[in-house]
Amino acid sequence: MASSAAPPRRPLLRAIAAGVTTVAALLALTALPSPAGAADTAVRAGTPGLPPAGKVALVLGQDSDTLSDYRRDVLGNASLGAPAPGAVTLYTNLVLGGSPAPLAGMTGPVDWGAGTVDFARTLREYPNSSLAVGLYLSDATSGCGNQPLRAIIGRPDADVTAGSPNLITRYRAEVDEMINRSKAYDRDVLLRIGLAGEHPPGPPGVELHRDRPGPPERLVPR
Repeated sequence: MASSAAPPRRPLLRAIAAGVTTVAALLALTALPSPAGAADTAVRAGTPGLPPAGKVALVLGQDSDTLSDYRRDVLGNASLGAPAPGAVTLYTNLVLGGSPAPLAGMTGPVDWGAGTVDFARTLREYPNSSLAVGLYLSDATSGCGNQPLRAIIGRPDADVTAGSPNLITRYRAEVDEMINRSKAYDRDVLLRIGLAGEHPPGPPGVELHRDRPGPPERLVPR
C-alpha cells in the first residue's frame, strides 16, 4: 500500500543489508571470480546484460531509498573505492483490482512498506546500470487462485475468459505496457518472473509456472 509520508532515513548498513543480494555483493566486492567454462563464455558473449565470463556483477536493490542511500553515502565517498552496481533491481506488480494499481513504481512512486520504489528516480541516479525488474503476480489477498498468471498464459478457465474484455485481454494489455516501458528505458532489462525460492507455492502454482512459455527470467531487448 502506498504511503504519502517520507520514510525515515535508515542507517546505511541496515539499508544495504535489506536491499543487497548478499552473495552477489560479496563476490563483487571481494573480486572473487565466478567459474566459467567454454560454454559459459560463449553464452555470455552473445547475451546482453550478463557480465563477461569469469566476472560477477553487483546487483543492488531493491527499493529506491536504499539505492539513493548507497549512491550518496558509498559512491559519494571516493575513499571507499566501492563499485557502482552493474544493475539495480526494483519491483512492480501486475495484479488487476488491487492497490496499488498494476505497474506501480513504473507509473509513479509507491511504498509497499519497505521503502519507496520509484523507477524514474533510480534510473536517473544510475544512468549506466542495467535494470532487473521483479514482477509481483501473486493474488494471495484474494484467494491464491493464480488468476493473474492463468490469464497471462491464456488458460481457458471460466473466470479468466468471462466478460468483454476478458481478463486474458486485460492482463496482456498490461504486459504490453510493461514491455514498452522497459524498452523505453534504453538499457538492458532483466525481467524476473517466477517462484520465490524461499516461498515455493503448492499446486497448482508450480504447474502454472511450468506451463508458462519461456524461462523464468527474460531479457527485454532495447
